[in-house]
Amino acid sequence: MGTISSSTGLVSGLDTAGLIEQLLALERGPLNQVQGRIGVLREQQTALMDINARLLNFKNSAGAFRRDDVFDSTNASSSNEDVLTATTQPGATPGRYQFIVKQLVSTSQQLSGGFATRDATPLGLDAISFEFGKGRLSSEVLLEDLNGGTGVDRGRIQITDRSGAEATVDLTDVVALDEVVERINDASGISVEAEISGDRIVITDASGSTSGNLIVVDGEGDTTATDLGISTGADGVGSSSFQGSDEIYRLGSNTALSSLNDGSGVLIREGVPDLRITARDGATFDIDLGRVDADITPDTELEDLNNGAGVPIDADNETADISITAKDGTVYEVNLTGATTVGNVINRISTATSGAIELSVASSGDSTPSSSASISPSRRPRRSASRRPSPSSRSSIFACCTSISGVIPLIWMEVPAGV
Repeated sequence: MGTISSSTGLVSGLDTAGLIEQLLALERGPLNQVQGRIGVLREQQTALMDINARLLNFKNSAGAFRRDDVFDSTNASSSNEDVLTATTQPGATPGRYQFIVKQLVSTSQQLSGGFATRDATPLGLDAISFEFGKGRLSSEVLLEDLNGGTGVDRGRIQITDRSGAEATVDLTDVVALDEVVERINDASGISVEAEISGDRIVITDASGSTSGNLIVVDGEGDTTATDLGISTGADGVGSSSFQGSDEIYRLGSNTALSSLNDGSGVLIREGVPDLRITARDGATFDIDLGRVDADITPDTELEDLNNGAGVPIDADNETADISITAKDGTVYEVNLTGATTVGNVINRISTATSGAIELSVASSGDSTPSSSASISPSRRPRRSASRRPSPSSRSSIFACCTSISGVIPLIWMEVPAGV
């Protein structure tokens, strides 16, 4: 049986299908607006998620700035890496450093004459003689020990003998007085002789001329002749011999104790007085130049702890140096790279634990956590046997005098003012 389908009213002739679609579209209007709004919100959500990801990445990158070593990091470069390369450690002093190659490493081999046996064959010695009164022992004097420990500016000096001949002597790479004398004597173009007499350098004109003056001055931009005590000034001297100043070999605050007594140094003992000062009234004061124990403060250098052995800290910025376990079981990893003082360690622990663990310096000078916690190294540090501290003195500070500047304060500490 057939059917009749029509979108137009059979009687009215109206487009009923179109009217129905329009009515449905009108009904869907609010729905379409909501769906459009949902699309906009999804786009905004996507944008916010992208911002959140970028902020999280920024947070992770900025987190490194809470460590001091980020600001203390330095780089080193060499003008000729085929000859010299350099690396830096946290705390390195920025600057420009110049190195002069004094000599290259070379191999040396010496062979003595052969002997049939080690204890029976004679060496051929049939007489021994001793000579008294003419022997002399002299140790090598380093330039760095002169002028009270401030040393000598290594540069060039200009010498003019009495005949008018001139020469520039390069002393930029010498390290001892003997080398200074050797360089002057080997200078070509002039006739002078240098020698060490007592505590000074003596320069003698060997040209035989008396028409001019003997002149020794600093090279341009250098103070080498002045520091060596042999500068005559621009006018020079009218004699054939010039004695340098004996002030170059004097004691100063920077003079190392090891350079005294012809390089034998000063005997410093532990636990007993090294000096005894007797005042005019008969009062005596004992001065100990050896080990000094001091309380730990936030400014205490880590290298002074453990009897001077210091605290080994790995240079790896990514690996923790100590692990702290709080009493609730929370484990905190602390990186100490770049830390140089006790105060740095205190701040690192506080930052790494978000204040959950606070390290403080007790009145006894020991550093202790303010809350119950277990502190252990994240890995066993490599330590040489000769630098291993004794368990009973891990909080002590090693301070032994090494220069004159260290002796004077110890005397002031023991001797009352006005004595």
